[in-house]
Amino acid sequence: MRIMNSLAGDPHGILKGSFGRISVMSLGRPLAAHAHPEFNLLIKLSGEDTTFRSERSDFQLKESGSLFFNRWQPHRKLENRRDATLFLSLLINPNWLVASDRSSCLRIDNLSAGRTAELPSDAMISADQLARIVVSSVATVDGRVEAMISELVSSVVSTHASVQSNALVMPKAVDARIMRATKLLRAYGREIKTFDVLARQVGLSRSRFFQQFKNCVGASPQQYIDWITVAAAIDLLTETKISLQQLASRVGFDQHTHFTRFFVQHTGMTPRAFRRLVRVVPDPSPAG
Repeated sequence: MRIMNSLAGDPHGILKGSFGRISVMSLGRPLAAHAHPEFNLLIKLSGEDTTFRSERSDFQLKESGSLFFNRWQPHRKLENRRDATLFLSLLINPNWLVASDRSSCLRIDNLSAGRTAELPSDAMISADQLARIVVSSVATVDGRVEAMISELVSSVVSTHASVQSNALVMPKAVDARIMRATKLLRAYGREIKTFDVLARQVGLSRSRFFQQFKNCVGASPQQYIDWITVAAAIDLLTETKISLQQLASRVGFDQHTHFTRFFVQHTGMTPRAFRRLVRVVPDPSPAG
């Protein structure tokens, strides 16, 4: 089932709101290993099949297929062999999902991460409709798009749950020292040049710090800092008109060219392109 063939060129678009971030992009290049606190649902719309890698396992995103990564699960896209892949990426804020569809949030948190599944035709039609809104040239997007996102997430989660094994998903460990470390990382970000000092500050050896951080968070300390950097950059690109040089400096880079390279490696597009494409979906007005 081929989707989006009626759109000319390589359609791209980004919606940002309380739900998280929804993107449509055509991408053949690789993406660096990254992790984030949102659920990540990937749906192939058309183009070449592509492969994502998590830890040591590869997962292929095929025609009418979807791929799910849990919160803080490190993953990266591998380089395509020939052509680009057009896909819909949903980064879903867990807090929003709890408020809009608690059942889906509970089910998605119990899925084995990195699972692929072929979506039924009705889910692919919903994905196509959402993708068309994302790439639309309409200046504003109605807040009711959140209902479409919630419906699509519910459908994808149901599909993945139906192929889920009975294996238990173990909860992450809790360690007050690592919680303190994450607070320090959020406060200082890329100002932290070495993890040795951070490890000592929270009372752990360097090796134990890395091991325990991975056990508790799921990602590495460097991937955690990278997420902080990308998230801060996206907020600045969305909410301000400051220059890329100023923006790069604010998120910890001396040269905006270094920041641009980092941003492309983690998002698949330049900061300038992101700023041009992103649209903010306003929160729905409260009833009454």
